[in-house]
Amino acid sequence: VLQWSAPSSDGGSPLTGFVLTYDDGDYSDFSNTRTFDANTFSDSISSLPEGKFIRFIIYAQNAIGLSQASPVYRTQICALPDPVSSFVASEHTDTSVKLMWTPPANTGCTGALITGYKVFMRQGANAYSQVQDAGPSVLSLVQRGLSAGADYAFMVYVCSADSCDVGFPTGGLAVKAGAQPVFGENAIRLLAATQTTLELEWDTPVGLPVDEYEVFFDNGNGGGGGIVVSMYVGTSTTYRKDTLNTGSIYRFQVRAKNVNGYGPFSGIVSFAATEAPNAPPNFRYLSSTTQTLEVAWDQPAPVHSNEAPIVRYEVLWSDQTTVGEPQTLTTSPAFKAASPAVPLTAGYTYRFQVRACNINECGPYTSKLDLVCGGLPEGPTQPYVTSTTLTEIKMGWDFVGKDNGGVPLTKYNIKASTDGGTTYSYAGSTSDASVHEFTYACGSSQMFFFKVAAVNGVGGTGGEGAESDAVGIYCAPPPATPQAPALSSTASTLTIELYEPTQLQLQSAAHTGWRILVDDANDADNNYEETSIYDTTALQYTFTSGIITGHSYRVKLRLCSIVGCSSESQIGGPTIAASPPAAPAPLYAASSTDTDMTIAWQFTGSNGGSPIYSWYIYISTDGETWPALEAPSDVVADVNTLEYTINCAAYGRGQQMVWAKVSGVSLGGVGSQSGTMASRCSAAPDTPNQPTLISSSPAHITISWTAPSTLELHLGLHRGTKVQFDDGAGGPFTIVTLTDTLQVQYTKTGVSAGQTYRFRIQTVSESGESLPSSILSAVAASTPDAPVVSVVSTSNAAIDYSAKLLGSTGGTPILSWNAYASGDGVTYPVTPSASLAATFSTYTVDCTNFGGVNRGEQYFWLKMAAVNDAGEGGISTAVKTRCSAVPDTPLAPGRVSSTANSVTISFDTNGLNGAHLTGFKVYTDDGNSGPWSIDTITDTTQRSFTKYGLSPGLSYRFKIQVVSEVGTSAFSPIATYVSAATPDPPLIYVGSSTNALINLAWTPGSDGGSPISGWLVYGSKDGVTWKPANEPQYIISDGSTNMQAVSCTDPTKWDGVTVQLQYVFFRVSGINLAGTGVPSNSYRWRCSDKPGAANTPLKVSGTASSVTFSYAPTQLNNAIHMGYKIQYDDGLSGPYSEVYVTSTSQSEYTVAGLTAGLPYKFRVIVVSEVGDSDASGILSVVVGADADPPSPAYWEASFNNQQITVGWTFPGSDGGVPVTGWNIYIADSFAEESWPDRALPQQTTTAGQMSAVIDCTQYNLFARFVYIKIAAVTGAGIGHYSPATRIFCANQPDAPAVSDGSGSPNSVTINFVEGALNGAELLAFKVYMNDGLGGALTYRATVEDTSQRYYTATGLVTDRVYLTQVTVVTTVSESARSTPLEVRSCGSPSTPAAPGRLTSTNNRITLQWVAPADNGCPMTGYRVYMDEPAGDGGLGDGVSDQEIYPGAGDPNDYTDPSLVSNQLTYQKTGLQNGRTYGFFVRAYNARGYTDSEWAYIKAAAEPAAITIMSQESFASSSTSIGLSWKVPNLQSGTAVGYKVYRNEGVGTAMNQYPDPTCGMETNPAPQTCTITGLRTGETYQIRMLAINDVGEGPLSDIATMKAASVPATIDTLKNTASDTTPSLTFTWVAPSSQGSVIYNYVGELENVATGTKQVWSGAGTASLPYTATTVVLTGLGLIAGEQFKFRVAGVNDMGTGVWSAWSSLTDPPRGFALDAPLTPANFGRHSDPAVAGRIKLGWDAITTVVDAGGDQITGIKYEVWGGHLQTAMSQRVMASDTNNYFEEIIPAGQKVYYRARSVNSGGIPSAWSAFVHIPSAEVPAQAVLRPLTSTVAGQVIMQWDVPVYDGSSPITGYEVSKDNWANKEEVLNTETEYTFDADAGATVTFYVRALNSVGASAVSQQTILVAS
Repeated sequence: VLQWSAPSSDGGSPLTGFVLTYDDGDYSDFSNTRTFDANTFSDSISSLPEGKFIRFIIYAQNAIGLSQASPVYRTQICALPDPVSSFVASEHTDTSVKLMWTPPANTGCTGALITGYKVFMRQGANAYSQVQDAGPSVLSLVQRGLSAGADYAFMVYVCSADSCDVGFPTGGLAVKAGAQPVFGENAIRLLAATQTTLELEWDTPVGLPVDEYEVFFDNGNGGGGGIVVSMYVGTSTTYRKDTLNTGSIYRFQVRAKNVNGYGPFSGIVSFAATEAPNAPPNFRYLSSTTQTLEVAWDQPAPVHSNEAPIVRYEVLWSDQTTVGEPQTLTTSPAFKAASPAVPLTAGYTYRFQVRACNINECGPYTSKLDLVCGGLPEGPTQPYVTSTTLTEIKMGWDFVGKDNGGVPLTKYNIKASTDGGTTYSYAGSTSDASVHEFTYACGSSQMFFFKVAAVNGVGGTGGEGAESDAVGIYCAPPPATPQAPALSSTASTLTIELYEPTQLQLQSAAHTGWRILVDDANDADNNYEETSIYDTTALQYTFTSGIITGHSYRVKLRLCSIVGCSSESQIGGPTIAASPPAAPAPLYAASSTDTDMTIAWQFTGSNGGSPIYSWYIYISTDGETWPALEAPSDVVADVNTLEYTINCAAYGRGQQMVWAKVSGVSLGGVGSQSGTMASRCSAAPDTPNQPTLISSSPAHITISWTAPSTLELHLGLHRGTKVQFDDGAGGPFTIVTLTDTLQVQYTKTGVSAGQTYRFRIQTVSESGESLPSSILSAVAASTPDAPVVSVVSTSNAAIDYSAKLLGSTGGTPILSWNAYASGDGVTYPVTPSASLAATFSTYTVDCTNFGGVNRGEQYFWLKMAAVNDAGEGGISTAVKTRCSAVPDTPLAPGRVSSTANSVTISFDTNGLNGAHLTGFKVYTDDGNSGPWSIDTITDTTQRSFTKYGLSPGLSYRFKIQVVSEVGTSAFSPIATYVSAATPDPPLIYVGSSTNALINLAWTPGSDGGSPISGWLVYGSKDGVTWKPANEPQYIISDGSTNMQAVSCTDPTKWDGVTVQLQYVFFRVSGINLAGTGVPSNSYRWRCSDKPGAANTPLKVSGTASSVTFSYAPTQLNNAIHMGYKIQYDDGLSGPYSEVYVTSTSQSEYTVAGLTAGLPYKFRVIVVSEVGDSDASGILSVVVGADADPPSPAYWEASFNNQQITVGWTFPGSDGGVPVTGWNIYIADSFAEESWPDRALPQQTTTAGQMSAVIDCTQYNLFARFVYIKIAAVTGAGIGHYSPATRIFCANQPDAPAVSDGSGSPNSVTINFVEGALNGAELLAFKVYMNDGLGGALTYRATVEDTSQRYYTATGLVTDRVYLTQVTVVTTVSESARSTPLEVRSCGSPSTPAAPGRLTSTNNRITLQWVAPADNGCPMTGYRVYMDEPAGDGGLGDGVSDQEIYPGAGDPNDYTDPSLVSNQLTYQKTGLQNGRTYGFFVRAYNARGYTDSEWAYIKAAAEPAAITIMSQESFASSSTSIGLSWKVPNLQSGTAVGYKVYRNEGVGTAMNQYPDPTCGMETNPAPQTCTITGLRTGETYQIRMLAINDVGEGPLSDIATMKAASVPATIDTLKNTASDTTPSLTFTWVAPSSQGSVIYNYVGELENVATGTKQVWSGAGTASLPYTATTVVLTGLGLIAGEQFKFRVAGVNDMGTGVWSAWSSLTDPPRGFALDAPLTPANFGRHSDPAVAGRIKLGWDAITTVVDAGGDQITGIKYEVWGGHLQTAMSQRVMASDTNNYFEEIIPAGQKVYYRARSVNSGGIPSAWSAFVHIPSAEVPAQAVLRPLTSTVAGQVIMQWDVPVYDGSSPITGYEVSKDNWANKEEVLNTETEYTFDADAGATVTFYVRALNSVGASAVSQQTILVAS
């Protein structure tokens, strides 16, 4: 419809009408005309072409005509467009909104022109106003400048070609200005949780009213995927979710909706459907030091099944001693122990509790655990047994030098084990820490193990420290007391003999060793040093150090078991520490005759610590059998005599070897023996005969002599000869000693020709030298040299010789020749066999008459010598010749064998005429009757010869000669032989085989020179076992046949079996005229078919020039696979090329060098050990590389959250073959099994289309990840896959909302919140930023932490305005950018430090603080806030109660006028004394403010002065002062420490700096310290001050103190004497005075039995000191016979020192007030009958207290000492040292010295008894009477036999009696007869008995009638 209006002027003539013209829409002529009357101003034209732009012109018409044309009106023939399809508001803020619309669905016609859109806005009911007019591509508008909360309406109009009439929506789009709701951090909180429910609460966002909330959760997916399940929609801010899975963790987000829609989701929170965890069990002390405490606990038991895991533990702790505020420690669930990080105070009590927390909440705290801070005490020493019985064990321990952990000990706990130390149980505790012993009731003969632990309260009420090392104690009495030990010694060692104790001796306890107590008897102190021995197998122990040579040592022994050790044994020894002397050296024979020999020695070694007093001589007649060491052959008593003469005859060793050794003897024993001297007891050799002349020359003279005989040597060993010669002028003799006993001649050289020289000799033997022989005179002249003799000829009857003199004639003509013939080569005539003229030519020996004997065919020896004026010259070498003819002629040689180039012949002798065969000569011609060659054979046993190097087939002639020792035979007859060999082994191979047959073939070798006539074939099943050579498997008679078919199924060929598919072995031998040849090498073959054909190969991959394919064998017929043959053509159907692949494991092969685009053929042949298979089927492949992988698929677009469009690029190679299309592969995971087959893609596109639309619903991947790979398709096949891409199937995320967070001078921090993610997973945020100068925004960073909603840009220029934008990246794609945000690079002030105390009193505090960094914005001022103390006086609640400075203005105004930028102090008054107030400072700059931490400061002042200060003497020393003090008034402050000031001694000023050695500046307790580094005894001035948390107090008054301590502890106290007056004498060495002079000693004397104590003092004072160190105590309750112990301490002006240890109760006199006992009386042999081999002693026992030295009789013990020398005695071990007798085994016949003494309880010995020398013997046997005779009247002759046994003591005499011993006569021991006078005719009995040193024998008696 067109409209127009009338023209403004009708031209003076009324209008008559209008004319309308228009074109056809193609800019053609205005060919269409329509007319109208003057009243028509519109027209409707139909049937115009739709969409065409038609031009219209209107003319007005009047009577004159047409007006000018109107302007052309061009319009599109099109209906009005529809309104926009959609018009929505989004991205609401308080001041803006984003409007978006979409083009109209119907534009009015095809090709309609939309020229743009106009947007109109109105506020409230106001009129609309246009706010935007933009082109058709602009479909959005961000309208800014809105007022928060105001209502607005918007309309958008579509503008077409000539109108903007279509607006939308009617009534406008209502918009309320305001942002969508945004939640702050931690918006969601847990209100309650059960096993199946979670009740949540969330914040109300600020801004527009919230219309509803929607809460989402992940349905317990455990953190994977999106949080997409809506569980609540409503207006409440709490919600309980029921029916949850117990223990599952759920993630939650909430979003709020206001009038502008839903805001972004809150942050994600996670909670679990679970109850709070139980309190951790076993909450306990774990460890501690003096500054730390560590507690531990176990994981709590679950409250219910599937309980949520514990995420942390919280430990609450506080100082209970100072009532400190509780503090919390947090640990991860992996750690179940915790310790406060700050140093704690030793001795303070700290309280601990712990609770477990899961993801929801924390459970209840454990019960309170109060612990004392300190280290656990160290373990005490290992317990030791003090005594045991069969029913109880008493043990002890100590804690000296151990660490109590900084906390005093309270007691000791004892643990016992009855199972070998595996488990221990509590056995008891001591009453307090001063008790160090414990008694345990035990079961008899059992082992118990014990440990002890100290208790100090650390670690809980038990407070038990480390356990001591365990000790095992056997419940039994200690072992029995051992006997005195036997001793031995050397100069530096002492050896104690031990023994293996019996169970009775050990009281059935296990043996653990010994304790050996040793006393040096020479030091006169009677102190024994104890050594523990733990080797229970040792039967002796040797001390190798500390032994002083020459000293005597005494030893006592204690036997030890697991129970303990026995009491001390009796004393063993003393023994002298002396080694036996060293060996004499050298020992040698000084002289000898045939009957005696004198030996001598020297001694330069050690005497072993004891003088040598004699020499022991040991003689042996065989060098092996020697006298015992203690029983020498003889003794040289004079130690200064160092020689000894052996009577060899007495030993039967005249002229024989005698062996001797010598030892020195001292008190240390018999010394080491000298080295053995072996010498012959013989006289010197006899005088030798005169030497004889052997030869001489002008330059030499040679003499000889006869070797001495054994008689001449007196059976001595010949040692050599001494040759004496003069100077040829009668001068002195020179001696040359010859040691070669076989040498019997000597040549003197260097002589003067013609001079006469004198020679004599001496014989040297092992016994000495003979006298010189008589003299030989010899002239220096030469006899001729020896001639050379040769054989001229031999026969069976004679030998002809000749001789030549090739050497010197000796200077004179040869006068004649002497010939010496021998028939045996040994015996030659003394006179020549013949003397020949000087000119002789031959000399003939007649063999048939040699010495009258026919010696034909036998050996002869001949020597010859030339004779001149000097005599007969040298005799020639004997010529040995057999008197025989040459060998007889041998027979012709025979043939042994031949080869193609050799012949072997045989031969032999034919008569040797008695001569020895020496060889053969073999002659061979050249095979053509040519010259002979000679081969010599020297092996006389050889009877064959092989001639090599011959020509095959030629006839060779052979002849031989026999060679003997006398000559060569004539030639043998000639033999002719051909050079030919048996055939060589053929080369075997197999032509073919089947599973039943092998076609064996071979290639012949050489025929050996003779044609091959046949073949022999041998078979074997194992290659080892073969048939004999004459039993071939097959025989082939035709030499030209070179193959044989071998049956594998014929049992007759294979020993009754068949060999299909098995290995068999073959050999083949050829046959010719030379015989059967050597068999071929064994050839192995398997009786199998060739392999089956392989399957057609399969292509694996390809390139532009190669193809890779795979293959595999099929049937191998049990044969070994050997490889493959790969065949391929040239791509043009040409011939095949072949490649052999030997790797049987290779299943692929690549053929390279091919031409892209050509079709190639490939096939495979399988190769086994038996042959090749048929070729496989053919693989035809067009050559081309697999196309390269495309790029990974990438997201292009999404639709409706159900479709995604992906694209890709192809930067790689097509492999030489054009791409024809693309395969798209889709899966639901990366897993290989999730993908379709390569040939079955889900989607494809053509080559030119490199994008694809994926409908996710088709693959059930809606709102899930879609996994995509792309591959190119070419003529060569499907190319490589692209990398797999994972894209979430959803729409692109919305742009995020961004806000300003914070800034610094060089950084800004922005916050952002994502919009709708459309179910996709959030991956990251990308940040874009400009340069702060208006430049373009560029990418800056990616925030990959999806829990992070901020980003800090650093490195910025201070105080610039930067534009930023942020995008959201999800698993779909990156969102559009957010609205640009301006941020400034300037930060709020840095956090200021907490304010501190400047000054304070008890009611005011002056605060000070430090200005923080302003971070680019100048500081504007400060505010100070205060936290009032709690009502109970404790700390406040950490919440400000008031602003105390400046107390005016708006705290939220950063530039408030009340702020002062340079005010940094403030005084707060009106505070309560001692209360603690909290303060923090708020610092402002133009950007904002920051708050400091709270500082809690007490209203208090510095401490008052210290008024009480003193010196601790025991803590002081000569160079230190132990200081103590009392805590002063701390003025409501908390003690921090103390400082000590001092001067440098008398007359010096006080130092201005504190003493550094006290070390209490930061330690408020204890109130003691030690000042060190002082001068001994110097007096110092001391001042102190206290420090609290406010500051330092004033100095104290001056105190004067001395660098000194009480005297040192005396450790030298000894009980040196006693008597029964009673008195005890004690002695000590003055201890260190510790810097102050000792002026007195005090002591305590305690009665051991009653425990009563008496105090003693020397009564010394500083002016009248008592300094004696020996005191004789009398009175003081001393009682004779009782035992006392004493201790002593020094006193100086610092006080009394620590007591010494109690005096010894083991060292004599042991604290007993006793005298020495009496010496045992009547000490000697016991009255019991004596027995040889045993000595028993006895004495009178002490029977009175007086005789016991005042001791009880039961306290007396006896010591018996014995030894073979009075100077070397040892203490004997008594069965009981209270016995008054002693018995020991002594070898019969030995005598021992003894003496004895008594010892009382004080260890005080009596004087020694006299020595007694007692033999180990008994009374002799009976002297038996012979029959009495009485032949003379009144006379009786007694005769008796000497006793058969002298009782081991020599008979000293006899006693005889005739009146039964009323009278007796003594008879010498040399007499055995006695004549008595008796009454004639009376019958009288006569008696006799033998006497020795022991006594009288039994009596022998007879009765006789006396003659009358």
